[in-house]
Amino acid sequence: MGFDLILIYAIARTAYMAFRVDPRVQFPATATAVLLFVDAWFDITTSANRSQFLEAVLLALLVEIPAAIFSLYLARSAHRRVLDMGHVGIPPPAHRWWRLPGRRRPPLPAMDSEAEEVGPGEDRSAPGAAPTG
Repeated sequence: MGFDLILIYAIARTAYMAFRVDPRVQFPATATAVLLFVDAWFDITTSANRSQFLEAVLLALLVEIPAAIFSLYLARSAHRRVLDMGHVGIPPPAHRWWRLPGRRRPPLPAMDSEAEEVGPGEDRSAPGAAPTG
């Protein structure tokens, strides 16, 4: 009973986020697919007699496994949309932590000599202004 409630919640959450076109739908969709595969496996392996076994296999083949495959398709397409949205021409951050070792880094921009001479209490915006503080 508890597993079925978790499965119902995962399916409802996936449907809710899919109808909202939320890019985070990939997470509950993946969880739903895993729960559906586990439910199909559990129903088949715990069937007591031949009629329950056939019923579990038919339910798994006709309902649970196709729903799990669709859920994985939904998660995959949402993931692709998220990746596509990431390539909109935003410049990369300055820290460049993703670069591979061995690749040359571009040189850092040179600093002004005046900027280095500014003391801790001096104003950087006005070159001839009196110190603050």
